Amino acid sequence: MIANSPTNAALNRKRKPSPPSLSNPPSPSPPEPALKNSSPESNNQSTWAKVERRKSKKQKKTEAKVQNDKPPSLSFAGAELRKRKAPISVEEVRDVFLHLFADGAPTKFLVVENPRSILRAVLLLIPGVTPASVGASDPPVSSAYPIGISAGDKSKIPAINACYSHACPTRATGESTKMHSVLATILQSPISGEQKRKRLLERQQQKFSNDPSMYILDTPTMLDNGYPIPSYLGQGLELDPESLGSTNAWPAPAPVSQTRDNGWVETPAGSALPAGQAPKIVAIDCEMCETEDGKVLARVCAVDYNTEKVVYDQLVLPDKPVTDYLTQFSGITAEQLAPVTHKLADAQAGLLEIIDGNTILLGHSLENDLRALKLAHPRCIDTSIIYKHPRGAPYKPGLKWLAQKWLNRDIQVRVGGHDPEEDARACLDLLKKKLKEGPDFGVFKQDVESIFERLTKSNGRHGKGATSAVIDHGNPRAWHGAKATSAVACQSDDQVVTGVLEAAQNHDFVFGRLLGLSQALGWTAPRTQPGSDTPAALPPPEVDPSAVEDAYAAINGHISTIHKGLPAGTVLCIMSGNDDPRIMSGLNAKKARWDGYMRERKKPEDVPQSEWWTMEEGRLLEDVTERAKRGLAFFCLVR
Repeated sequence: MIANSPTNAALNRKRKPSPPSLSNPPSPSPPEPALKNSSPESNNQSTWAKVERRKSKKQKKTEAKVQNDKPPSLSFAGAELRKRKAPISVEEVRDVFLHLFADGAPTKFLVVENPRSILRAVLLLIPGVTPASVGASDPPVSSAYPIGISAGDKSKIPAINACYSHACPTRATGESTKMHSVLATILQSPISGEQKRKRLLERQQQKFSNDPSMYILDTPTMLDNGYPIPSYLGQGLELDPESLGSTNAWPAPAPVSQTRDNGWVETPAGSALPAGQAPKIVAIDCEMCETEDGKVLARVCAVDYNTEKVVYDQLVLPDKPVTDYLTQFSGITAEQLAPVTHKLADAQAGLLEIIDGNTILLGHSLENDLRALKLAHPRCIDTSIIYKHPRGAPYKPGLKWLAQKWLNRDIQVRVGGHDPEEDARACLDLLKKKLKEGPDFGVFKQDVESIFERLTKSNGRHGKGATSAVIDHGNPRAWHGAKATSAVACQSDDQVVTGVLEAAQNHDFVFGRLLGLSQALGWTAPRTQPGSDTPAALPPPEVDPSAVEDAYAAINGHISTIHKGLPAGTVLCIMSGNDDPRIMSGLNAKKARWDGYMRERKKPEDVPQSEWWTMEEGRLLEDVTERAKRGLAFFCLVR
């Protein structure tokens, strides 16, 4: 029989199934509509044509009502995904939610029926979810077609298999040897042509000024970036600890209450300066050591802007025994601190003798220095804010990169650690450069905006503007959640789950991130500077198997809890974002060290052979980077 011929059998084996439906529980996808004029009879030469009568307004309203009464549904666009030669991008996943709640166009890979009936959506970023963890095989590198994830004993996260029928392969953005932040890609979107013209007009109308006061941070910006606020600015020394998360730790440490009782001081309020008198500017930089209480002050250096002289430089003895001098970063050794008797209170008193409420304090990520000093000051300029990262917010540029880029100066290259005087002088020169060249100097023209800002100002499908919430580790209000309607700082995945469920009751779009699995796998590590181009070396690949199993069980419970607690009609999307980044990160760290040796003009024979960078490692780095960019996306509609 023809039906059983080898040729037809082979074709049948190659034919992919119909696009899966993403309703919950999964249901068959509706048949794809036939193309118009597909029959031979339609190609005849008849000159007759049927003229359709124009529909009345009443008919149109009735049809629209019927359409709106239909329940919403999601399904993958099988025809589109079959012909693709690469997985869907992270940007395309983001665009699904901009289509649902803002002014975004429909995505080609996902069919959304009756989107007006979808009132809420939750997007969870869960690094560590892989095909193997849900009992599936790795999809082909170039495939965008969804892979089935039927329930079975192989899955380590059965809650995903219970909620979803398919996983769609995704690919993170990046370069051949670097992967861009999935978080930043999801939470930023390109601006419209109208917005571009508006920004250009604003830049043209911006007045040039060499007054440093124009760069002083206002109170909301200080709060958003985790600065301690003096009581006379209205916040008080008993400031809510939730607003004090540091932007320079990942995840952020537990905030410390800002009170006089635990050693905090504030600069007295200043008075109006006489006409024509310029404010005093002092650049400060601090170095820290590790104690059982975390990082504490070990040295502070202050340099005057006008005289360029060091006006204060003092080693500080921590109150608790030092557990790690962090010499490779701080330059502090046990021998240096051994004879020191100055304590934190002495350093505070010394600084308050040379600054007052009118003084402008200058630094890079200055909030960290002020926290180490336990000092609240009203007038601050931060070079990590007045200068911008090439990739835009939420990234911040590193001081070393800024000095090399804009001052043509290499800093922080000493083997023995950082020099706070060197860093303070770099901040001084960066401010002088900014005042000389103007506000646009060191600002990359980024034609992107936060998706939360776009949601708020958009005439979306559900009226004027959409509400949004960010539930994340650390202090999202100080970083990627600055433009969201609500931002909840969390210290654990349990808190994230609680926050997501609460926010989903009264927000249109909710973003949450669960990091427990990636931390157990060793995929997530603290970063010294968010957005820094120099990767931090991740922990060794060895992980605790029992901790990993516990993490899988915890993630499984979290997903199940969230799915059961969401209102009906909510889109629940889970993204893994990327695959294992550890080898990529380790190779990039090694390459960065090698590049540092070359900048120092070291000869290969003066570098340990284990630190040499080879062509084979270069090719391996490209291969593992491509692997690390792979991810999965799951979509379902909660019933």
